[in-house]
Amino acid sequence: MSRKLMSLVFVIIAVAWLAVGVSGNGTLAIAADQTTFVQGIDPAYPPFTFVDQKGTPSGFDIEMIAWIAKEMGFKVVVKPLKWESIIPALQAREIDFIASGMSATQERMKVIDFTDIYWRSMAPIIARENYAMDLFGALFSGNTIAVQRGSANGEWFAQQLEKNSKFNLKLDWYETFPLAVQALLVNRADLAFCSAMSTGKEVIKGKPLKIIGATVWGSGYGIGVRKADTDLKKKLNEGLDRIKKSPVWHELVAKYNLE
Repeated sequence: MSRKLMSLVFVIIAVAWLAVGVSGNGTLAIAADQTTFVQGIDPAYPPFTFVDQKGTPSGFDIEMIAWIAKEMGFKVVVKPLKWESIIPALQAREIDFIASGMSATQERMKVIDFTDIYWRSMAPIIARENYAMDLFGALFSGNTIAVQRGSANGEWFAQQLEKNSKFNLKLDWYETFPLAVQALLVNRADLAFCSAMSTGKEVIKGKPLKIIGATVWGSGYGIGVRKADTDLKKKLNEGLDRIKKSPVWHELVAKYNLE
């Protein structure tokens, strides 16, 4: 390779390196002037994120991010992913942020960062319509409770069962929350646990199911970003602040019946 060609290669590499940026700890960071970002979502978590019958990503978080993107001057591409693989996808730079009703847990904050919290909700426990026990009785029933694999609420519930040996429930894990609810309908589970009241009500709509109680858990929903992407986090936080001060926020909350 000639010296002139080698010099050109080094220039190209240097320009590419500067384009993505490097954080203080050597990890790649998003360039401050990037104009298009990829939003990772769970495609089966209504009303926050879901894919409608036409194959179009929809939901509260989709519209919230679309408004923020327009307000803050960037574009968004939405990428549905399996929930259990969504943080690895963020770390692998397949997506730029996660806005899909993700709880900002301490465990997740060990590997990624979060924006300010934008929503908090009660977490419902769901049963079939003919289920006779209340929430208190259910905790000691020996029943099987269906939860979503990779979900923070599922992990939290598992921790509560470990901490309190008096509780008598068996956890059964499913890829999505709708599949956990389906387990109720076919008698493979007795209960299902969801992280948000709005989602629970949406998924059981029109089905012979009921909510027997709810619990407060976790720290609320935030937008997940890589730790190195401080500029993106700042931009998203500014967007969250602006939308919460606008009439659009209340319109979206009402439109998707958030609780």
